[in-house]
Amino acid sequence: MKGFREAFLLFALLATATVPTTASSRSASAIVGDWAGTIDTGGKVMQVLLHVRLEKDGTLSATADNISQGELEIHVDQVKFAAPRIHLEIEQGAGIYDGVLDEKGMKIVGDWKQGNAVFPLHFRRVTDDYVRSITPHQVQVAFLISNNFNVMDFAGPWEVFQDAMSHSDGNMRSLTNVYTVSANRDPLKTTGGATVVPRYTFQDVPQPDIIVVGAQSSASDEVLNWLRKMNQARVVIMSVCTGAAKLAAAGLIDGHPATTHHEYLDAFKKQYPNVQWQSSKRYVQSSDNIFTAAGLTSGIDLALHLLETRFGRDVAEATALYMEYHGTDWRQAQ
Repeated sequence: MKGFREAFLLFALLATATVPTTASSRSASAIVGDWAGTIDTGGKVMQVLLHVRLEKDGTLSATADNISQGELEIHVDQVKFAAPRIHLEIEQGAGIYDGVLDEKGMKIVGDWKQGNAVFPLHFRRVTDDYVRSITPHQVQVAFLISNNFNVMDFAGPWEVFQDAMSHSDGNMRSLTNVYTVSANRDPLKTTGGATVVPRYTFQDVPQPDIIVVGAQSSASDEVLNWLRKMNQARVVIMSVCTGAAKLAAAGLIDGHPATTHHEYLDAFKKQYPNVQWQSSKRYVQSSDNIFTAAGLTSGIDLALHLLETRFGRDVAEATALYMEYHGTDWRQAQ
């Protein structure tokens, strides 16, 4: 991973940005699709995939996968296409890519330039089936957010899942892909006033494997219906703190044990009497696919527990060690 990041910073940006294409939507569509390429960074050849998409507003966006290192859904900063030329750029002077699309629209020939170094990088158009055949699956972790979402409920599990790595064969590979989802992309305020822009909406969010629901304001029908839909699909859902109230309001934990922040237990027992509220527990398994954690830092314990159940004790311990987290409650069945 380290070598890839140093030599190929084009695909190292963590947030998507789209810019208006200089060509018409019709000509821009010529570059849309999936592209497979290789880059030789001095004796080490890496296989990469480039995914170019045309947004509803006519702008182009792109993500990339480093198949050789198992890094997926890495976002390209800028995408410009004026047929036959494509230009990819990362801000702050990190580097640029310039390529030329052939007349048949099947190949891109170009170079990645970083400082004084130039690396040939050529792509060929590939099918969805090819992409699926060579792309390792990452566990998709969606963080449901709305206004006044709690920073610790969000940041603790986020850090756990983003740090989950495989170290097999001498390579380090990310095991998860984390992202935010909300009813729309309007900027949201956290407790304390930080601003976060959701990456996805309920209409375009990738199918998650795990959903994290921390304390937050919204319990709209749109939010509750999405949670019900994900529960029917048997997606693993974990709440932190008063995020459990969203699961209760959606009817997902009726008749099941659950927990929440200790200061809200009495109120929730009255508001949601069909839930078997538990006290003095860091986290509780409510059903086959639903888990609830108590307040704030308990979300770290539950996230580590879910890592262990999916990837094994070694991955969870390595993640906790990397985080300098020395709590042990995640190791105990709750």
